Amino acid sequence: MTREAASIFLAKYFCRPDIQKKPYLKNYLDWVLGITEDKQSDPLFMYFISGVYRSLVEILKAGTRSELLPHIPILMKFIKSTDSDQSVNRLQKAKLACRVGMIYLKPRATLWAYKKQIKQLNTQLSTTTSKLQVNHRIEELKTKKQSQSQETQQDDLSYF
Repeated sequence: MTREAASIFLAKYFCRPDIQKKPYLKNYLDWVLGITEDKQSDPLFMYFISGVYRSLVEILKAGTRSELLPHIPILMKFIKSTDSDQSVNRLQKAKLACRVGMIYLKPRATLWAYKKQIKQLNTQLSTTTSKLQVNHRIEELKTKKQSQSQETQQDDLSYF
């Protein structure tokens, strides 16, 4: 829990506009690269390295494409590095690879999808309201017909 909170804190910290103007993120990435290469063979630092990968994933999740694009070559070193075959580290490396791929791809504008859905919603609402009006009118006619039939039955009884 603390590792996740620290990762989110680092991500929010490195994505601040005043921090982006300084080389703190590059320095952090260089430090992380050095520490992971030094501690690769030590099995006691498996969870530490997993936390480091988690922080990188959170930074890529919170940051924008324009600010993270120059750091992709450094991040690729993390993906290509051969850590110990711990499943925790493999999972974090897979997440890191996915995030790097998402940053590397250009964004696509899909404004047409939202406009289309709004049109469908408007037509659906209009047809729903018209159906409600028709159903209400049918109910009115049914009650009117029932009241008329009851009146005619009473008139027939009064005839005799």
